Amino acid sequence: MIEAACKSIDTDLFFNPTTATRAMEVCKSCSVKDDCLEWRLDTIDPWDADYGIWGGTRPSERSRIRNKRRAS
Repeated sequence: MIEAACKSIDTDLFFNPTTATRAMEVCKSCSVKDDCLEWRLDTIDPWDADYGIWGGTRPSERSRIRNKRRAS
């Protein structure tokens, strides 16, 4: 988290559909975006809704990643 590009940015940016594109731009240059994505994939509660931008991905992208991993 110390190295995250988003560490000093209001987190609302990452949880508002109207600012998702800007949030993904922040993630694009982040040196720890892969770690962020892995953390989110590991901590998603299957009974809870997945939302927000994590590691430069939208919920639909994370769903595809999880499904692909389950299939392998």
